[in-house]
Amino acid sequence: PLEIEQDKKDEGEVEEEVDYDQNQDPSDERSGSKWKHDEIKVLLDYIQENYSAWSKGNKSKFNNDMAKSVLPNKESNAIKSKLARLTKKYESTIKWI
Repeated sequence: PLEIEQDKKDEGEVEEEVDYDQNQDPSDERSGSKWKHDEIKVLLDYIQENYSAWSKGNKSKFNNDMAKSVLPNKESNAIKSKLARLTKKYESTIKWI
């Protein structure tokens, strides 16, 4: 079975899985910091607690405020990119359910 799957990969018949955590934001590379699981949890918890402000408000201002007060080691554009990647991963996952 492994040989068959490898042959299919070689022929382009099997899609390879994408590891979204490996697709780091360029701003992460500049700062040399990768997202840790606890930072992602803080990000999601903060958005959950402040969802109406996030969903109805100015996202750039929200991300700037979050970068200053909640995740000071992350830049605003890193937060924006991480949220975009998490949303994309969620949407692709929910599609398969």
